[in-house]
Amino acid sequence: MINGQPQALPLMVSAWQLMQRKPRQIVIVGVPGRDDTRAMMAAAHSAYDPGKIVLLADNGPNQAYLAYALPFLNEVTMLAGAATAYVCKDFTCHAPLNSVEAMEERLRN
Repeated sequence: MINGQPQALPLMVSAWQLMQRKPRQIVIVGVPGRDDTRAMMAAAHSAYDPGKIVLLADNGPNQAYLAYALPFLNEVTMLAGAATAYVCKDFTCHAPLNSVEAMEERLRN
């Protein structure tokens, strides 16, 4: 296979690397378009982690759609009316965070 399609090797190595790590889910609960939600989303996307999955739970149709496949999304809520991040790995979520700095620190560790 490699002899016939050598250009496929980088993608195969990338897929192998992703399979070696457990993905990290970052769920941002917030109001789409609001400054605090945008700041949380930007921070989540700026952290380098090729296996991460970033989801926006909007307390509306987006969250209901995602919760169909991921039932735990029915339980996530904003803290004190502010955008809140849930960082999860291996089906376990850390305590929710509603500061961009605290989320960035969690993502570094």
